[in-house]
Amino acid sequence: MKSHCYLIYRQEKFSVTVATAITATTDGSIQNDEELKDAIRDAATEWVRKTSEGRDVYSYGMEDTNIGDLCDYLEDIIEYAPGIHSIKAIGPDIAKEWTYDSALCDDIEEDAYESSS
Repeated sequence: MKSHCYLIYRQEKFSVTVATAITATTDGSIQNDEELKDAIRDAATEWVRKTSEGRDVYSYGMEDTNIGDLCDYLEDIIEYAPGIHSIKAIGPDIAKEWTYDSALCDDIEEDAYESSS
């Protein structure tokens, strides 16, 4: 078993406008994000071909179906994905007040620390 967690995002100009975290557990045959994307794409294509729900999602996505269109259907899609045991999409809000490099520990002197809670 191998665990995966990847952040999939849309960048417009210099800003990330949408992000989705994909977590998956695989049998180990899938080693990286490219292989996971390929497995999801192959499974989604089969799901669209074989189910009316899949065809509806494909039509709704104007035949340009992407991860945003499929997030709510990933558990159905993995039925067609040998090698993927579980998968989940989490659509977090984009933080506007802090970044990856925002300091979360400033002054460690006890008398200088004032709790914000």
